[in-house]
Amino acid sequence: MAPHLATPTVRDSLLLVARHVLAWTILCAIGAAGSYADQASLAGPQAYAAILLPCLALRVPLILLSITISAALQWRPHWLGEARVLLTGYAVVVVLFLPAALLFQAALDLRAADGDVTLAASWGRMLATPRFDLFLQWALASGTCVTVVAFHAWRQSQQRERALQRSQLEVLQLQLSLEHQRLESLRGQLEPHFLFNALNAVSALIRDAASTQALAGIQKLSELLRYALAAGSRDWVSLHEELQFVERYLALQRLRYGDRLSLRVEGADDATRMCELPVLLLQPLVENALRHDLDRHDGPSEITLRCTRDGDQLTLEISNPAGHDAAPNPGTGLGLRNTEGRLRLLYGDAASLQVEAGGTHFVVRLQLPARAPESLALA
Repeated sequence: MAPHLATPTVRDSLLLVARHVLAWTILCAIGAAGSYADQASLAGPQAYAAILLPCLALRVPLILLSITISAALQWRPHWLGEARVLLTGYAVVVVLFLPAALLFQAALDLRAADGDVTLAASWGRMLATPRFDLFLQWALASGTCVTVVAFHAWRQSQQRERALQRSQLEVLQLQLSLEHQRLESLRGQLEPHFLFNALNAVSALIRDAASTQALAGIQKLSELLRYALAAGSRDWVSLHEELQFVERYLALQRLRYGDRLSLRVEGADDATRMCELPVLLLQPLVENALRHDLDRHDGPSEITLRCTRDGDQLTLEISNPAGHDAAPNPGTGLGLRNTEGRLRLLYGDAASLQVEAGGTHFVVRLQLPARAPESLALA
């Protein structure tokens, strides 16, 4: 595919010419100021304008050269990456531009000496140019070429860097949008899962004809729904709010399991309860403990929720007895998978979920920052 070629406008062309004329005028003005200062001690120094104007006239070929190179590279930027084109252009400068510039300088010299300015006279004057002047013209032309090419290469690299930064920002924004959609999808899976299990607890009471308990269960379910609906508009809640929600949820489940179910919360002091965590983070883990413990046997069980804060790090452990002789309760593992996925999306490598299932207790351990990530907390 051919590189995109910029289409020059009249305004672009005028700005390009103006920039080069201004740059060369400043250079000539500095040089003329130096010459004027050197002549200041003389009895009759030249006027500053009398020094500046001839200097500008001598630089006309170089001004045209810099404008031509700059225009070519501005509207054919891919030439910067083609060494063959650059070498060919430099050869044209040496073969065609240098003789023309020397001929122009010879004509100016003849005019300054009040001589007859003709092509033949200018050609003869050019052939008589001292070698140092030839070298000086070559050096000025080569320096102009290198300077203009280097400037355009630098500007192109700056443009590419800005374009790369913009593309990286767009990619990051797209990734953030995708991660947010994935997170919302996980939450969308979580909340119906929670409602399904809560309704199961109430329906079990209804099937058992425990109408009084069923009515109490419906009331507790309404309280849970109010929290779930309010939390739907929030990404972060305090550990205190989550613990209250878990206690209400287990109070509903206790209508179903009776005294077989008990909860012990450890380490939840005031400072720890102020920690921030994703909404509805603990409920699926507590539900997992119920599913794989009390649902597998008829005996009592105790769920332990241990909270530990160490500086900016919060550790949460949910454990329940592991009855190896109880019948297995098959499940999809949705709660653990969703929780791990949410932690990965929200915290990256700063949070983790570990499961210990080999001992007398089944333990799920969460390690996460005690505060919500700033970029997400402000979103």
